Amino acid sequence: MNRDEFQEDRAGETDPLDGQPMDFNWPALYESFGETERERDEVMAVAASALKEVLRFCVAGRANDPRFIKGAGMRVIAAAWVLDPALFENSPSLSALCRDFGFSTANLSPITAAFSKRFNFHSRAQAHYRPRHTGQTGEGENEPPTNN
Repeated sequence: MNRDEFQEDRAGETDPLDGQPMDFNWPALYESFGETERERDEVMAVAASALKEVLRFCVAGRANDPRFIKGAGMRVIAAAWVLDPALFENSPSLSALCRDFGFSTANLSPITAAFSKRFNFHSRAQAHYRPRHTGQTGEGENEPPTNN
């Protein structure tokens, strides 16, 4: 075999250039970096679960309602803005975003607040943001804990 025929997927055979065995333990190397397949699968499962919850928030409502598409679109825009206003050109304030999309701030603001409360994410642009002190994610009052 010459250099032009070398293929990376030949592990467990001999090196085509010098004839030495190629029995390197790749899984052990990846595990030493904390990259086991099981851990990667767990991270992906958590990420998929979180994404499903965000999508569930975005598509809440009855699909046969004529206002469903507009409502779902508003929830997607609200979620994106709360997560990162820079996803939109010029990183707009909520009122500027509403102007750009032709929405009323009075209609979009409660949706951004509901997203923030449910997922415990807050945009840097949300002036009313105060961290929660309940230790619970997405639930509870905005009151600090008492020292009992």
